[in-house]
Amino acid sequence: MRGFAWKFYTDDGIYDMVGINLPVFFVRDPIKMPDLAHSFKPHPTKNCVDPNTAWDYLSLNPETMHANLMLYSDRGVPFGYRYMHGFGVHTFRWVNDSGEAFFVKYTFKSN
Repeated sequence: MRGFAWKFYTDDGIYDMVGINLPVFFVRDPIKMPDLAHSFKPHPTKNCVDPNTAWDYLSLNPETMHANLMLYSDRGVPFGYRYMHGFGVHTFRWVNDSGEAFFVKYTFKSN
């Protein structure tokens, strides 16, 4: 999985967004994010990801299956950054001039 950021320079200021190259993420509930991050931390003595810790977390959380299948298939290996699609991590609530609110999530597709 590759993460990256976009920076838009607009008349209203700088607009920053972060994204990944997978259209789905491992967790739905933000409260699970610290546990996901800790499960992929490097082992203190080996200084690499401990597969037991990572797979324990992934196997005990069935909602991670969709992202795992994409990550460990050819879909998760882009040909290069130029050919990689980008999917925004966050959802934004935008309000137009007439006060209507819409939820927006960015997707950038390469040609």
